[in-house]
Amino acid sequence: MVRGVWFAGFVVTVVGLTFLAVWWQDENRANAKPLGWLELFSWISGTLGLPVGIIALVVGWRGARKARSPVRVPLGRRRRVSAGRVIGEGVPAGRDEAAQPKWHNRDKERGRLMQKLVKEPGDVVVVHGDRGVGKSRLVAEVLKALPEKWRKAHDEAGPEISTYRAGPDALPLLDSLIADLGKLLGEQAEAREALDLRATSLDRLKAGLEALGTTPVVIVIEQVEHLLDPAGEFHDAELAEALDIIATDASSHRVTVLLVTRVVPRTPIPRTRPASHALRVGPLSSWHFGKYLNEIDKDRRGLKRAVGRHRGRLRGDLRLAELAYQVLDLPEWDARKLGAALRETANVSQFLAGLLLESVGPLGRRVLEALDAFGTPVDAADVCELLQKPPDKVGAALKALADAGIVWRTAAGQYHLPPGSDDWSIDTRPQAERPDAAGRSKFFREAAAQLKTHFVKSPATIADLRYDFAELRAYMRAGRFTWAYDSLQTLDKTLRDRWNAAVLLLDQREALRKQPLDEDDARANENALGDLYASRGDFEQAARAYGDALARAEQQGDLYHRTLIRANLAGAYWWNGNAQHARIYYELVLDDCEKLAREHDGLAMVCMGALEGLANCEHFWGRYDPALELAGKALRRPDDPRYPGTDEARDFATGRSSVLAMRMARWNTELGRRKEADELVALAGRKQEESGQEWTRTAYHNGLAEIWLLRGDYEQARIEADKALELALRYGDPTALPRARTVLCAAHLLKGRGDRDEAARQIRALRYRPDGALVVQALRGLVALALGEPDGGRDASQIFEDLRDETARRLRDDPQDVMALDYQGFALCGLLLNTDAPLKDAIGAFEQARARATLPTPNLDTHFRRLLERLDRCAGRPGRLRPVIEILSAAQPLV
Repeated sequence: MVRGVWFAGFVVTVVGLTFLAVWWQDENRANAKPLGWLELFSWISGTLGLPVGIIALVVGWRGARKARSPVRVPLGRRRRVSAGRVIGEGVPAGRDEAAQPKWHNRDKERGRLMQKLVKEPGDVVVVHGDRGVGKSRLVAEVLKALPEKWRKAHDEAGPEISTYRAGPDALPLLDSLIADLGKLLGEQAEAREALDLRATSLDRLKAGLEALGTTPVVIVIEQVEHLLDPAGEFHDAELAEALDIIATDASSHRVTVLLVTRVVPRTPIPRTRPASHALRVGPLSSWHFGKYLNEIDKDRRGLKRAVGRHRGRLRGDLRLAELAYQVLDLPEWDARKLGAALRETANVSQFLAGLLLESVGPLGRRVLEALDAFGTPVDAADVCELLQKPPDKVGAALKALADAGIVWRTAAGQYHLPPGSDDWSIDTRPQAERPDAAGRSKFFREAAAQLKTHFVKSPATIADLRYDFAELRAYMRAGRFTWAYDSLQTLDKTLRDRWNAAVLLLDQREALRKQPLDEDDARANENALGDLYASRGDFEQAARAYGDALARAEQQGDLYHRTLIRANLAGAYWWNGNAQHARIYYELVLDDCEKLAREHDGLAMVCMGALEGLANCEHFWGRYDPALELAGKALRRPDDPRYPGTDEARDFATGRSSVLAMRMARWNTELGRRKEADELVALAGRKQEESGQEWTRTAYHNGLAEIWLLRGDYEQARIEADKALELALRYGDPTALPRARTVLCAAHLLKGRGDRDEAARQIRALRYRPDGALVVQALRGLVALALGEPDGGRDASQIFEDLRDETARRLRDDPQDVMALDYQGFALCGLLLNTDAPLKDAIGAFEQARARATLPTPNLDTHFRRLLERLDRCAGRPGRLRPVIEILSAAQPLV
């Protein structure tokens, strides 16, 4: 029938066109009248026959296409254009760039990125957008054209290009970036080898940028979302610092870092960040999305007709369009059927993935289940071991899946599911297709056992722990929460001891909180969560976790663990600036230690920590004699015959002794007792070397930096604070980081003419909190005044108002808070700096602080005086703060 319609349409069209031509030719002839009927017939035939013929041709073509026998192309052996496709972002192994379909409407983004790379090199550029919009491809196309564009613009060779992929586990390390830069320096790098061995990573980065000078370099970091925590901050604080240095010092080098990500990082955020430094790649418009569909559909299978009307549901996702085209390869699907199905389905991505899963066969699905269970890149041999299948068949299935883009293959030849590919997971399959609970649990347990065989015995970096993290995930998904908790505790010890990075387990501990654990594990998990939240400054969450742990211990009648939790809660109160509550809990801890000392040797360590905590509270109130006495007691505690002789107890005593000695040295420096301070510094150094723990090194250098700052040697303070900052960033020490940055900020502000920009960079790298550390708020306000510009949208007056309000709140809670009085006076000086109002309240605050301290503090007074002098230089009238400064000039410093 189709052939008949086609033939009839063809005849009518030919006849109609012929008569129309005759009529047109003879239209004006006088002798044509006898053939008027022919003229009328030809006109009608030509008018009606042409559209009828066209319609018949179209119907015939469509019918012929439908009548073709569908030919199934086996997975992995598709047409050239199909085999080269990418599902998601990135470039799977074996991708043929020439086979990529063309895309449209990216000229604006390409132009902006090229402009940035060629005409404004030396910065950090964030290329961001949703999954599947083509961020990686955009960057790849621009970099491919970059050498020629650069040559035309600068008449020199184009930039060196390095690419890092931050996959699900492998993090790009700062040292790798520095090593790449070092390769470009040649003899210069060799000449600085001795310095490099002593310098910190950040120092070497700065030296590398300076040595490179005008050498152009582009560093691409893909899938940056894997490097970020839920708040958008970098897990690797040292990498964030390095990026901030590159962005802030952009005028002195031509190194550009491209961050390709779905999530825009909160850092780096340099002081002046124009909008052009963030390039958003959005979905294609409807028109251009349709053109892209036509480019994919080279053999005209009707892809545009199938999905073109569903752009809104596909979100312009190129990955989903490519998935849809792969579905059209299946014999039972055509464009009309697929389009109708897409109109009815609720989850387009899951629906398309489900159809493709059916096509890969039983072995292909099992391979995907195995990769899902592993959750990290693994070798083909691991998949064979888990599935108990022949290597040749598993290898062929993996290759086919990788060629189709469903699975990704790393440069090392390992396989994993693409990031964010939940559609291939067991958990997203229809219920009828999932294994039963017992079978599922067994499968994940076997995957965990296989992962354990790859554990790195002596991990050099956190990235070496990727199999450990994957094992923990597998046990969680197996529903074996007790096993998961045991795995977590082992991982926690490694992270805590080596990198002070236990915070990386926060999400896993939160997940376990909702699962059935025995009472001891549940209590310990709550206590650990309290530690983690306290280290992040989230006291509300910390108090909730500690409270729950304490209630569990009370319910069990477990006085030993109750004492440990009370000690942690006291520490949390202390870090939150509540010395009164901290003292109450520390005293309760000491009482418990006395009662339980014979039963639990481990409480001797807790007792040492409680004595240290009480000493901190006394210093907080300006009571130097009892503070030094309590600290001395704690320092002598390990010499007590009753102190346990275990390795754990000795390690604890050595580390705490180093910290205590350095703290006592700083207190003696405040009092102007240089000899006693120097002796304690020497003791702290010996204990720190004996300890060998990185966190004690950080505390030692931070303490030295603070001592040099009080003594007015700002260059030495900067050197020591730089060392502390390096260690705090590398090992993720959340308490050491603000200490190092505040010293660096103050040192840069107070030395000679000062470096206001570097001071601003250091203090603004810390999060702004109106109720945060008083010294941080004071320095933020001073920096904002010195630069004459707002800090994160808040001008200096707003910052000083926050500082004044926070000190007033603390003094209401604790009238003995000497530090709050000092910073209240500083805040009032900042607010009254350019007014004619009297300074009596500021003077009164400093006078009260001096009166409440039990001993004169000449070096501390001198430090505040120098900060006030720096503040006074920002005034419209020099000498405005002279009356306040004179209060702090009464005692001569004994440095």
